[in-house]
Amino acid sequence: MHSHTKGLLIMVAGSLSTTPDTLTIRLTDGTEAYTLMFWRYMLFFLPVVFILLTRFEFDVKRLAKEYLKRDQLWLIAIGSILIGSGDVLFTLAVKEAGVAITLCFLSASPFVSAILSRMIIGEKAPCHTWAAVFFGFGGIMFVFADQITSGANMIGTVTAMSSTFLFSLSFVINRFAQISFPETEMLLCLPWSSLLAAMIAMIMGYQSEENFPLSVASDDWKWVILQGLVILPISFSLITVGSQLLPSPEAALITLMETLMGPLWVWLAVGESPTKSTLIGGGILVSTVLCHSLVQMIVDRANGSETRMSEGIIMLDHVKGPQTPGEHLSTMNAHATV
Repeated sequence: MHSHTKGLLIMVAGSLSTTPDTLTIRLTDGTEAYTLMFWRYMLFFLPVVFILLTRFEFDVKRLAKEYLKRDQLWLIAIGSILIGSGDVLFTLAVKEAGVAITLCFLSASPFVSAILSRMIIGEKAPCHTWAAVFFGFGGIMFVFADQITSGANMIGTVTAMSSTFLFSLSFVINRFAQISFPETEMLLCLPWSSLLAAMIAMIMGYQSEENFPLSVASDDWKWVILQGLVILPISFSLITVGSQLLPSPEAALITLMETLMGPLWVWLAVGESPTKSTLIGGGILVSTVLCHSLVQMIVDRANGSETRMSEGIIMLDHVKGPQTPGEHLSTMNAHATV
């Protein structure tokens, strides 16, 4: 299977597995935000360690040596910080601003990834991607302006924007690791990111409340366990692997399935309806992403056809063997036409 196709399938599976996450966060209303984050990430640590041990055939020494490789240690450190802090902000945004607004901003990640990818690793984005960035930014500003005028929770809005930036940057770092250090195993980031996120949640919890509660409401434990032991390890593992095999903007585009399905699950389960401005701004974003994806598919198909035609002409040249000057000129003209 081609690596691009493999990455596409892995990213789709990872994105689908993460869609219930916002719903399970919303269903833990009886638990404080920082308490939820602490336990969700502590539980997240256990299955990702098991996944890594399985991937390394339960060879602990081999796994330890992977962590000590100097050429990839800094990548693992950066990846851990981005994933851990990004998901803390994401969880806080869902708690403070609601699912619809959080996912609306998260849908801007393909455009942010395109810009960061160009700045950091030099991946050039085509003109239609920059056009999508412009319209997507307009959709975000529509939602953001409404939050200012309506006096809504600005903390939730800002954390949602910050989470989008950090997740987009993590896609770029994963892609950079695959291009520059192909042997780097970015799954190594996940255990450290979970511990980092739990530590951040505890520190923020104690700063906000003197008697920071570590106890989870009895009715919420099932949702916390589902998040930490099932949703997070499966989704983050698949997305981490898949994003290494795809260009950063394309990987971020696939994650928009959560933007489409997340509010649907919440609306069906708890009746949380998005505001009119969020629907309009989200509609602009989703429409822009769909148009961008369609244009990119057309461009990729055209480029693929040209490549196959060029390869066919080159193979034909080898079959024919030596050519006369006139035949050689005709072949050069054919190459130029393609």
